[in-house]
Order: sequence, then structure tokens, then C-alpha cells
Amino acid sequence: MDSNPKLDQWIRDKGAELEAAFRQAGSPLPPELTGEFLVRSTLDENEKWFKSPEGQARSKRMIEIASEVAAELPSRVLARLERLFSEGQDGAGASA
Repeated sequence: MDSNPKLDQWIRDKGAELEAAFRQAGSPLPPELTGEFLVRSTLDENEKWFKSPEGQARSKRMIEIASEVAAELPSRVLARLERLFSEGQDGAGASA
């Protein structure tokens, strides 16, 4: 993973939060393992996976699904609003 000062700071911050969460849960990390290392390792592994053929295929499918859902949302929202207003007209959804 390329070095980026803002990302490096984020990794350090999230690593510290992770260590604190483990301590708070009663399972502190062993002294030789840091939260920063865990966060950095996870990001590195994810980067490798997303660059792999399988990761590329899954990413493409996730984008397709997100596009399909986004295209469906306006009609779903409109249908819900129409239902809400029709309920209000006959008194079923209206409040006094």
C-alpha cells in the first residue's frame, strides 16, 4: 500500500481504537501485536484481494447491484409516498 500521511494517521488512530476496544472487552492484544498492525494488515490483504481476478469480478458485480438498487429506489419511494397519501385521504393514515 502506498504511503499517504493522512491514511497513515487514520491507521494509527483506528489501531489505537481497536486496541482500546479489545482491552475494554477484556481481551487485550498480546504485547507483540498492535492495533495499528492489525488495521494495516487488513487493509493490505483487502487491497490484494480487490486487485485479484476474483476481487475484480465481485467488485464489478457489487457495482452492478448498487446501480440496479439505485435505479429501483425512486419508484419504491414514490410508491410508498402514494400509499401514505392514499391512506391519509381515507382516514386510515390520518391523525387528529
